[in-house]
Amino acid sequence: MDAQFRAAVRAGDLERALPLFVSTVVTDQDTGELADQFTRNLRRLPCESLLNTWAPEFSGFER
Repeated sequence: MDAQFRAAVRAGDLERALPLFVSTVVTDQDTGELADQFTRNLRRLPCESLLNTWAPEFSGFER
């Protein structure tokens, strides 16, 4: 999973990276709604903020 997440972040593919990240935080199978809500809230953040957190070497990343 880590390699998939890193590849998605490097490609700027946050739609693929977000669920991979959320699955490492929300691990209980009975918390699907919590995972969905967490994913929705992450999507509200500016892409630049997420990329600066997850891949600071891509600061100023062009989408």
